[in-house]
Amino acid sequence: MEDRIWFIYLGQSHEGPFSQPEICRKRDRGEIIASSYLWKEDMQDWQQLHELSAFFPPTQKEIETTTASVALPKRTVPKSLYLAILPISFIALHTVRHDLPPHGLLDRIVTKSLSLNRKMTDAVPVLHHILTPVPKLAGVSHTEHLKLKETIHSHSNTEKASIHASQHALYVGSNMRDGFKIQVEFHGIFGTLVGELTHYEAITTTLYRHLARIALDGITPGKYIVHVLHNKTLLAEETLLLHASNQYEDELQEYHQKLREQSKAELLELSQALATIQSQGEQLQLEFQKYRSSSNKKLATLSWNSFHDSWGNMQEQLDKNMRTWTPEFLDTKAYHSGLYKKLPELSSMARQLQTCYQQMQNTCPFEDLQTRIQSIMTHITTLTQKEASLPPTGIPERFL
Repeated sequence: MEDRIWFIYLGQSHEGPFSQPEICRKRDRGEIIASSYLWKEDMQDWQQLHELSAFFPPTQKEIETTTASVALPKRTVPKSLYLAILPISFIALHTVRHDLPPHGLLDRIVTKSLSLNRKMTDAVPVLHHILTPVPKLAGVSHTEHLKLKETIHSHSNTEKASIHASQHALYVGSNMRDGFKIQVEFHGIFGTLVGELTHYEAITTTLYRHLARIALDGITPGKYIVHVLHNKTLLAEETLLLHASNQYEDELQEYHQKLREQSKAELLELSQALATIQSQGEQLQLEFQKYRSSSNKKLATLSWNSFHDSWGNMQEQLDKNMRTWTPEFLDTKAYHSGLYKKLPELSSMARQLQTCYQQMQNTCPFEDLQTRIQSIMTHITTLTQKEASLPPTGIPERFL
């Protein structure tokens, strides 16, 4: 089976790896063309399909020309020529935009310049601090740009990466070869996000010119811990404020105010539901004691049955309200989802208590139900008191 070693640059992203027969089939079907860019690990730079003999074998005339040229003496490029080409290379590298796919004359100049720069810095080491394969990145400060260059130029055998952000994009620079895949993880910090309580996202991307660019359009504004990994090895970690506008603090304060209002409304709803369950349990016990102590069993039985009919109607209404607490509501919308999840269990215990009393059993779980209700009521009281003492920008404590 052919090894899958080839990557293709299509649109705004890289695809692969593919085997050589798969590439040929894509070429034959017109999915890629002669000017499409390909790369594999032992290649220094991306090359167009028609430049690769694996897919476009040379004609007989080209073979004869190549064979005849083998005997020619090898020419070395003097350092003076490197210095002469330096301005062209420098301008090309600092003009191209990193967020555009490789195409056109300018990009071919840049691709060649990258190779030339490596040769020049090897020949004249002092040029290492003048030439750079790092293009100018919109929104990235000069200091951050220098850190990016330092990472990319690192000759360490250890894989390195650095993370830099503008308002609309995150950039990752690395000393690893082009074509290597990295994973970028975004861990939202609770209480700093505008519009969400938590946010996690993992994006896999491919290095091109030692850089990867990730658009932040889909990221919720706020602070994140950002991880960069390669083969599950952590290469870099930064805490960054991402995709935030100049009104970030005002937007965050407004969102926190909405959360406080939501928390207050939820605690009130939960308190009312708990009070209903508690009242049901107390009424059950009271009516059961009245029934057991009554001397007129016929009248007591009528009263007992009537009570259970009304109790069942009340329980049905409570269950109906609880059915609106869908898994989606509990997982994505409820602020105190942990408390909401406890109430159906208490409602079920109240039903068991009713069945127990109806069957005239001597021992029923009344005390157990009351103890659990009291425990949750204590949580609600504590949360309500803490919420009342919050500063204007504070976020309510959650019960998960």
